[in-house]
Amino acid sequence: MPTYAGPLTLRLLSASGGNLVFNWNSISNVTYVVESRGSVGGGTWSNLSPNLLAPGSNTLYTNVGGGIGAAGFFRLRTVPVP
Repeated sequence: MPTYAGPLTLRLLSASGGNLVFNWNSISNVTYVVESRGSVGGGTWSNLSPNLLAPGSNTLYTNVGGGIGAAGFFRLRTVPVP
């Protein structure tokens, strides 16, 4: 599996009208998922996105009308290769 020298950092680019737009530096052909939860201190992480196969070195994901709002907490993780 290819590696990326920098940290895996999820960036929230915009939150407008219930839509959340994220991006991150990615590795081509690696699968990622954006997760969310309502509290920083606890609770279960839930998938906000489907599995997203990175097309290149930068991936963009828009969650349309997701309902969680920008006040939630988000993280990004890679999906293990089966």
